[in-house]
Amino acid sequence: GGLRWQIYLWNNGYNYKNSISQGCLFNIAARLALYTGNQTYADWADKAWNWMVESNLIESGTYYVPDGLHTDNCSSITPYQWTYNAGIFLNGAAAMYNLTTGSTQETWRERTQGLLNGTKIFFTGNNSDIMTEVACEPVPVRPRRPELQGVSGALDGRRHQVGALDVQLFQAAPGRLCGGRGIDVQRWRQRTNVRVDLDRPRGLGR
Repeated sequence: GGLRWQIYLWNNGYNYKNSISQGCLFNIAARLALYTGNQTYADWADKAWNWMVESNLIESGTYYVPDGLHTDNCSSITPYQWTYNAGIFLNGAAAMYNLTTGSTQETWRERTQGLLNGTKIFFTGNNSDIMTEVACEPVPVRPRRPELQGVSGALDGRRHQVGALDVQLFQAAPGRLCGGRGIDVQRWRQRTNVRVDLDRPRGLGR
């Protein structure tokens, strides 16, 4: 099971199954299930979630979402955590919470809350309220993926629209998250940021 990072055998990364690939499947399946009421979509969301848990890419207890695993040794997990991995599963879990009822809804409530609690690892600063890409920002070089916080911020913001759990995620620098036509997404704890123009056509995760 699980989706590979690359589609072709000769591509570097074909032997890697990463969390964002599974997250995209989970998120779109959960949202389509919510919007259409089609059980097939909900079943695929369940399959994607279960595979992640069984593969330890959603960690039991912490709900941390590591980056991925290698197919030649499925126990060889890349432990780096990126905000967009947590964000995309959080968004999909909130959709599943809204879709379901009864004990199933309670299960998705626990999962959504667990993922939300897991995102605390990304919040730093004196008040733990500034989103930080913990996998790369502590290193004194330019983070290689400045767009990830913007994706996660957008997904977490959308979770507030579709989820019923009332939790204030972003207290620091709301203008950076919500202002204008772009989002400042690099080292929000500093004054120097990279501005991503949201109006420009970009590929997934760009």
